[in-house]
Amino acid sequence: MRILKLCAVLLLFVSVFSYSENIRGPVIKIIDTETLNNNRVTEFDISPEELFALSPDFERLPDKISLEIRSSDKIKRFRDSFSIYSYNRVSPMPDIGKKSYTGKYFKSYLIPDRTRFFVDIIFNKNHLNENNLKGTEVLDFTGETIDAPIMLTILPVMKGVPDYLFLEKFRIKISTEWPETGKLELKVFAESLDKKNNEIFEYDLLIDGKKYEYEREFILNTGIHNISLIKKGFITYNENITVKTNEKRVLEVILKRNNPEITVFSPAESDLYIDGSIQNTKKINNLLPGEHTILFKLGEYSLSRKISLEEGKKYVVNLLLDIEINEE
Repeated sequence: MRILKLCAVLLLFVSVFSYSENIRGPVIKIIDTETLNNNRVTEFDISPEELFALSPDFERLPDKISLEIRSSDKIKRFRDSFSIYSYNRVSPMPDIGKKSYTGKYFKSYLIPDRTRFFVDIIFNKNHLNENNLKGTEVLDFTGETIDAPIMLTILPVMKGVPDYLFLEKFRIKISTEWPETGKLELKVFAESLDKKNNEIFEYDLLIDGKKYEYEREFILNTGIHNISLIKKGFITYNENITVKTNEKRVLEVILKRNNPEITVFSPAESDLYIDGSIQNTKKINNLLPGEHTILFKLGEYSLSRKISLEEGKKYVVNLLLDIEINEE
C-alpha cells in the first residue's frame, strides 16, 4: 500500500510539471528584439509577484541574455525568502498590465542575501561552458524550441514574509550577447536566350536548409553558409559562401535555364536547321521545351522531322544515310 501511495505521489508530481501552469501578476516590462539590439544594457525595477517577459525574434536568438538582480537592503535581511521563477511557451503574448497567462515552468533559483545575483539565459550551446561570474546560475534553453516568450517573476518561497516587502524593489539589469554577424546582399538574375539577363524576385531560397522569404539583404552569423536557389525551369543553384564579421558580402547569381539538350550526329557536308534557323554547333542547348522542327539539307536532298522536347532532358539526333542497290 505504501508503494502504491508513493507511485501516486510521483505521478502527481510529473503531471504538475508536464502541463501549463497559470502565471498571475502584472507585466511591467517586455524586452523585445528592438530593445535587445538598441540597448546594450537595460535596467528596470520590479516588485515581488510582478512579471517581466523576454520576447526576442524567434528566428534570430542572441547567444546569451544576462540578468543581474540587486535586492534592496530590507529584502536582504530576510535571507533566502525569494526565488526567481522562469517559464517558457507563454501564452498569450505578454501585454503591459495584463495579469493572467499560461506557461510551462522551466526552472527557479533562490535569491541569496548578496548584493548582486546573476542568471545567464543561454541560447547558444557554445556559451554553456564559459567561465561565468561567481554565483551565476544558468537557464539552459539550448535544447528548447523557442517559439513563444519567456516569462520571469520573483516570488516568496516561505510563509511569514511581511507585507511591506511586497512594496520593495528588485533592480534588474539586462545585457545581451549577440553572435558575430555579417551582411549578405543577394541579387538573382534569370539567364535569357538573348543574353540580356533580367533580375528576378520570385524563387525559393534556402540558407543552410532553412527556407527564407524574398529579401535583398540578410544578417547571417559569421562563418560558412550554404545557399540554394530553386526556380522552375532553371537549374538549381547551390554554393557555400563565407560571411565575415561586420562585412557585407554581395552575391550575384545567374540562374541557368534547365533547357533540353540535343546532340547531333550527321555528315560534315550536311546543314542543320531548327525552326528555320541554321545551327553552327552539334550540341544545342538554347531551345525551350516544346515542339520544334529539325531539318537536314545535304546537297539537293532535305529531310525534316518534328521533335517534342522536355525540360532538362537530353536527346541524340542521328542523320542516317542508306545505300540502295537495284538490279536492272
